[in-house]
Amino acid sequence: MAASPKDLTNPSPNWQGYPVNPLKGVLQLLAFQKAVRKLLPRIHQPLLVVQGRLDKTVHPSVGEMILQGISSPVKALHWMENSTHIVLLDQEIDEITRLTSEATAAVHGYELLHIGINSRDGAEALKTAEILAGFFKMPVKDGNSSAFVGKPFEIMKHSRIGAHGHIAMAVTSVERAAAAFRRRGIGLLEDTVKIEGGVMKVAYLDTEVAGFALHLSRK
Repeated sequence: MAASPKDLTNPSPNWQGYPVNPLKGVLQLLAFQKAVRKLLPRIHQPLLVVQGRLDKTVHPSVGEMILQGISSPVKALHWMENSTHIVLLDQEIDEITRLTSEATAAVHGYELLHIGINSRDGAEALKTAEILAGFFKMPVKDGNSSAFVGKPFEIMKHSRIGAHGHIAMAVTSVERAAAAFRRRGIGLLEDTVKIEGGVMKVAYLDTEVAGFALHLSRK
């Protein structure tokens, strides 16, 4: 017997699956599942699991089993209450898109580090720093190329990058964030990339927003 009949009662108009259950394929799938389950602890990458509540193919316990088996500290399971087996072809695709976007942002861990403000020279930078320090009652820390006012403000003593300054964002991985921006057509200013111990620590994007360069810094 090469195959067994299949109940085609999937309510989704977009996916009905195969008309039969190929028995050899089922045996291979079971062996594959057993092998993969042993390898789950080797997964350290962030993971988002989306499971259809009306799925008649995958057992409801599978999503939680995956989350319990992997080693990633960043993981989540979401149920699509009105979706079947192929959730990406079902009626809750907009919700899945939203969850995926939120998960991606969480993986990058975007946090505002500081705002950099350009100056013509050191004297103007220190004057601006003192004004901000007076406004917000924060200490001024003078350096060779800039003066910090507390943690939120960096007053640059030059205008090398960005028409008005830069926005520094802390991220969990500069490489991962840079790859995400590249997929959106935004690259890096290669002469600003700093690598220490084989890890990218700092980089500027090759775009500006309202005259401010975008600066990525590893947490």
